[in-house]
Amino acid sequence: MKTLKNMAIIACVLLYGALATTCNGNPEPPPDITPGGVVSEDELNWVWEITDDGNQTKFAAGISILEGYTEHPTKYSQAFKLSEPYVRGEPNTGWYAKRMIQASDGSQLEAVETQDARGYDPDLYWPNNKEQGELIKMKVPSKEWTIGPDGITEVEAFHFWGTLMQRGSESENSDDWVLRTGVSNPTTSPLGPNSPDTDYRRGCGWPAISLYATPPDEIEEPDQKTRYAFMDGYGYTFWVKGDKDYSSYRTSVENWDYRPNEGHDPGHWYGPAAGRDGTPALNYTPATVGEWKQITVIYDPFHPQFNGPYGMDVPNWSKMYDIQTNYPNDREPSVIRETHDKNHSIRIAFSFMLQFNNGNEGSANIEYSVDNGRHEFDVWLYGLEILQY
Repeated sequence: MKTLKNMAIIACVLLYGALATTCNGNPEPPPDITPGGVVSEDELNWVWEITDDGNQTKFAAGISILEGYTEHPTKYSQAFKLSEPYVRGEPNTGWYAKRMIQASDGSQLEAVETQDARGYDPDLYWPNNKEQGELIKMKVPSKEWTIGPDGITEVEAFHFWGTLMQRGSESENSDDWVLRTGVSNPTTSPLGPNSPDTDYRRGCGWPAISLYATPPDEIEEPDQKTRYAFMDGYGYTFWVKGDKDYSSYRTSVENWDYRPNEGHDPGHWYGPAAGRDGTPALNYTPATVGEWKQITVIYDPFHPQFNGPYGMDVPNWSKMYDIQTNYPNDREPSVIRETHDKNHSIRIAFSFMLQFNNGNEGSANIEYSVDNGRHEFDVWLYGLEILQY
């Protein structure tokens, strides 16, 4: 019997490497996914960082509360550099700056340049306050042990909880709602001491909490194993559980072919509802509150599941409103998606956003902003795996 048991264990290990299945009672990968290997979170050296509204956002810092992290004692948050500022009407300006990385084996690959991120100077008004504050310390997510998907075994997972709110939209006791105000022309009506407290430029445009998994640079990882695994993969899976009511959360792969910091990168949604930007059978996975769910995302456009049901797509709002209003002569995100280059991926993002969870969108006078809303979140996440052919 002991011999048979050992043979079963060996067979399970071999099967795991060949077919990306498990033999410990956990669910197998979803059907119709290309058989192949998986590279687990523990085998790679992701730089894990979490950001909130205190980090660089569209206008200024919001008031979202985030728990479940520690500040790194020596590192600062990383911001991706732009090659040059955007000049309206010149679509080749305002893109990410890139450089060549040389791995220890002599191979070279392209990556986006980073710099230490700076916050907002509270003594200056928007837009002059942007990136004028102190360096932002890196927030490192902490892990906790909790009961996993099988209801028996403990797993070590990231745990985030807190509140998403729009500054100026509600009173301290959260009972009295105040609609945020806007200006018809923020260029000719600059934010100043006489602007109302509810002016949208005093708050975050889209309050959100984001967890990032970024490949390290060549100094921290000379062989660039994590970056190569990311480039060689066709998708990724992870386990997630939202313990408080929510509508829809997003995971995405940031890619330097899309306009920086505009949210046009293709994403995948999960939760009780698809929401506005999630489309069933394309880029949305149903997930029940309080239950673990394994999410599978395909980021290789040549894989048949890139177009659903485990696929990615640009937000629906970017299809409804073309990019020409803000960036004349620029390429449409939906067109870029059709020729999506997975080797231009920057990092994996997991986002919890007020915009899609009890937060509304402002009127035409409130540009790029949620004007009110509140969302309590409590999220567990673990087990990131890169799927390989």
